Amino acid sequence: MHSASNLDFYVHDIETQPLSLIEQFLPDPTVDIVFIMRIMGSHSLSKVLEYAAGISNVIVFEPIYSHAAREGDVEKLKSMFSSVKLSKLTFSNH
Repeated sequence: MHSASNLDFYVHDIETQPLSLIEQFLPDPTVDIVFIMRIMGSHSLSKVLEYAAGISNVIVFEPIYSHAAREGDVEKLKSMFSSVKLSKLTFSNH
């Protein structure tokens, strides 16, 4: 795909920017899907997950598998959505 008129991506630093700033980038009050990738941070993403659930019915959440807050974040998703699917990626050099 070279381009799509209805496809936009935004990066938001949740540690330095308020969540309300996201609304300024959205063309509509809701979005089709929210991608949340945990790359660092020591706390639960509970507030971020709650915010995302308020603007979308679909969240793709990629936690760090060994992160201490992972289980709490997954439980938060389960409390907000009727369907939560978990998968574990594995990598091999073979």
